[in-house]
Amino acid sequence: MKALEKDRARRYETVGAFVLDLHSFIANEPVSARPPSRIYLLNKFVRRNRVACLTSLAIVASLVLGFGFAYYSFLRERGARQEQARLRAISETARANEAHLRKLSMARENMAQVAALLSEGKTEEADEMLRHSPLSEIEPSLEAANVLRSLGSWNAMRGRWDQAADCYLLLTQANRFSDQNDMISREDLVAAGPALAEDGDRAKYDRYRDWVLARFRDTDAYLHAQQALQATLLRPASPGFLEELEPFRLLLEKVEYEKDNLKPGWEVERAGWCAWSNALLCHRRGEFEKALYWGELALGYQISKQAFSASVHPLLAMAHHQLGHAEAARRELDNAREWIKYAFKPELVPAYEPLGKDNGYWWDWVQARLLFREAEAMFRGKSG
Repeated sequence: MKALEKDRARRYETVGAFVLDLHSFIANEPVSARPPSRIYLLNKFVRRNRVACLTSLAIVASLVLGFGFAYYSFLRERGARQEQARLRAISETARANEAHLRKLSMARENMAQVAALLSEGKTEEADEMLRHSPLSEIEPSLEAANVLRSLGSWNAMRGRWDQAADCYLLLTQANRFSDQNDMISREDLVAAGPALAEDGDRAKYDRYRDWVLARFRDTDAYLHAQQALQATLLRPASPGFLEELEPFRLLLEKVEYEKDNLKPGWEVERAGWCAWSNALLCHRRGEFEKALYWGELALGYQISKQAFSASVHPLLAMAHHQLGHAEAARRELDNAREWIKYAFKPELVPAYEPLGKDNGYWWDWVQARLLFREAEAMFRGKSG
């Protein structure tokens, strides 16, 4: 079009310039007849170097295809690995469940045999069987709870604290779905606490404490709160644990403590045990003035059960000792010592009520001895 332009300024200046553009066109070189755009220049370059460009394009295409295939293979392999891992996890879970169910089945069978021996009065054989077939976990059931409660108490009465502690820890599993009132009425908390504390294994006792707190944290019953404190404070506790017992303390503050307003018998005894539990909590918190107040209040109810007095005197002895009342502290410790000597000769009689009816169960006396030993250790620590 440039050769045919009417305007001289827009036509080729010479025939040679026109011929040069023709040669450039034939050689796939850029011509001067039009402004050279990038696409135009690229097109001319490709035409001039067709073989090289096609070769490069083939190489690039093969690389793209290679990378694409490699990435696809990687995705397939990763998916296969993930699927294999998923199937392996399912298989391992199935094996674990099978082993767990097999263990529970064996536990049920063993528990049934132990229960049968107990029903026949063969307590020692039942205990022997349970010890030779130790259980790490059991299913919650009334039968299992009855067996473990009986064997825990039987071992405790014979001073076999390790076996007793194991039975009572398993009892917490058997009682997983038990009603709180049932556990309280069967004395599960107050029997297990002294046995586990006497065993001396801090880890076991801490596990038991945590279980009691979890099960009874939201209770609104005075007796539940009182027994929860009684069962968990027979050994020193961490500040964090003591803080979590605050709802129990607040609940026990609502108990009627005015003696003139209480009926003789159960109401007086309940007030006495609640006051004693308050004294024990204050002692663990280092609030010794309050511990002294609650301890003297508890003793003032004159509860006839001898084990009760034996549990109060050590608390009073330690409170007086911490407050610097040396003479009163020695007097209370001597009172506690007389009770312990009276009951342990050198051990308790292996019976639920070792000193006779209404004088305290075995766990009441073990509890009293635990507190007496703590008081003695406190006195020796100051004098040494």
